[in-house]
Amino acid sequence: MRRASVSPTSPSPATSASAPAAAESVPAGEWRAVLIAGDNNSPAFDNGVETLRDRLSGQGVRDIAVFSANPAMQAHAQLANAANVRRALEMRRGAACVVFMTSHGDTRGFFLRANRALLSPDQLEQALGAGCDGVRSEEHTSELQSH
Repeated sequence: MRRASVSPTSPSPATSASAPAAAESVPAGEWRAVLIAGDNNSPAFDNGVETLRDRLSGQGVRDIAVFSANPAMQAHAQLANAANVRRALEMRRGAACVVFMTSHGDTRGFFLRANRALLSPDQLEQALGAGCDGVRSEEHTSELQSH
């Protein structure tokens, strides 16, 4: 898993040893964030996205796309369906990207309530590979927790 912190005043965010060296020199204003709450059966999903959006914005990240299973619950949120999520992940903007996804899921994929289906690891890998150019696929790997 890749971790990085973003600072509005420093062009060199602190990163873990596994993060590419290039990410360390990307100013906060050049990061792109995609934040996804895939389910709405608990406010925890939207609350997590909203909290992270506020923190990233406070650090100077301006290109933040927010997706929710219930977009009426969050200002400026789009519907978290498979087409919208893939389109957002495949965009090539910014010098670095961070993706935060929260929902139910298991080893077969990430649950998107709007489609009542899972976004598979292969679909996620393909979208991230297209949009987060230059980041090796093993750095995209995350663990899904089933609920």
